[in-house]
Amino acid sequence: MDQVDLRLPQGLFANLRARLLADLGQEHFALLLGQAEQVGEYLVIKVVEARYPGPDDYESQGPAHLRLRREYVYDCLVEMQQRGNLNALIDVHTHPFALRGAAFSGLDDRDEMAFYRWLDETLDGMYYASIAFSQSDYA
Repeated sequence: MDQVDLRLPQGLFANLRARLLADLGQEHFALLLGQAEQVGEYLVIKVVEARYPGPDDYESQGPAHLRLRREYVYDCLVEMQQRGNLNALIDVHTHPFALRGAAFSGLDDRDEMAFYRWLDETLDGMYYASIAFSQSDYA
């Protein structure tokens, strides 16, 4: 596996953390849209923008779970394909209940693997990654 170099615009990471962890009473989600390019042994992903779902984009949301409407992610993927210069999707979600350390749950892993398989079968050349934030760390 290549090493991944994730590059975000100045201030985006801090803004992402602050916005997603502003309400510790429930999990929150964002999508990062980017451009991936192979550079030697590195896969460089340059994040172009962050997308934050609105309240109506969640099917359900609670302190230890969230479920987005499928149309929300689908619409972002359609836009990425139409724009033509975006080929990397990174989902970001919170574990606000975790004070220290950050890790993906078994459910996170299953959902992300299923989405990755679908994405790989559906769209050629699309890269996918996931980030989880706790109150103090990220994975």
